[in-house]
Amino acid sequence: MCTWKDRLKSAEVDVEGAIERFANKEERYIKYLKLFLNNNDFPDLLKAIEDKDVSRAFECCHSLKGVVGNMGFRKLSASIFECTEILRKGSLEGVEDRIFSVKDNYYQIIEIIRECL
Repeated sequence: MCTWKDRLKSAEVDVEGAIERFANKEERYIKYLKLFLNNNDFPDLLKAIEDKDVSRAFECCHSLKGVVGNMGFRKLSASIFECTEILRKGSLEGVEDRIFSVKDNYYQIIEIIRECL
């Protein structure tokens, strides 16, 4: 049986690095993983992209950038960073493709948190 750490690592999460950012307090990291389940920035970002709302998409993406970076969500972080910079310039060009390429990774992480923590 895989541990939550192993499962997150298989989803391209830098668990050890994230725990270090949380002052080496694993229980604090777990607390914030659970809180991530209530973060609506990713679904809101998808909706904003669908609505072609660049301003709202930027707000969601910018907020999400800090969260996924601190949580060690490497695959999400790279795409979210790229999208934030595109949206900052007032464009949606390429954002949808980048976000949809990591959508499965986002839901994989959510599933692991729900199942294991």
